[in-house]
Amino acid sequence: MSALQHGEHRPPPVGRIPAAALAERRWLLDFAENPRRDTLHADRQLVTQAVIQLAQNAAQHTEEHGRIGIGGRPGPDWVELWVRGTGPGIRPADRQRVFGVFTRAEESRGRTGAGLGLAIVKAIAEAHHGEIQLDSAPGRGSTFTLLIPYVTHALNSGPHRP
Repeated sequence: MSALQHGEHRPPPVGRIPAAALAERRWLLDFAENPRRDTLHADRQLVTQAVIQLAQNAAQHTEEHGRIGIGGRPGPDWVELWVRGTGPGIRPADRQRVFGVFTRAEESRGRTGAGLGLAIVKAIAEAHHGEIQLDSAPGRGSTFTLLIPYVTHALNSGPHRP
């Protein structure tokens, strides 16, 4: 019998884990262990929703059998959760605009979607006193990084509204 059948829960090993989820892509999960064991004060459902939205967005814009990475690591004041896709990338003129409500990058016109996903991710990040960062260039894909501060940093910057 497996450990799960005995009621035990073992976390997956830290490192790189292949995964398949939203689409036929080459998924890769990469999470670093947090040696400091800082407390992350966050709404699990909202942060999960943000990461799933970023993964869905990457799947939508990455060609079949393209590579998508999902990962995370502790920073000095925050946790970084990132999603990286090998899609067409986002032009500099569209980088701020893609986070607006009902807006989409020029490259995504004609694809399905209402243009709400990245606006929701931005709202979730800001509700946690965090931020969303975008690193992208046409032809090389995009990396979206969600930064969520540890509890001490979030509490020192004002009321927390997840």
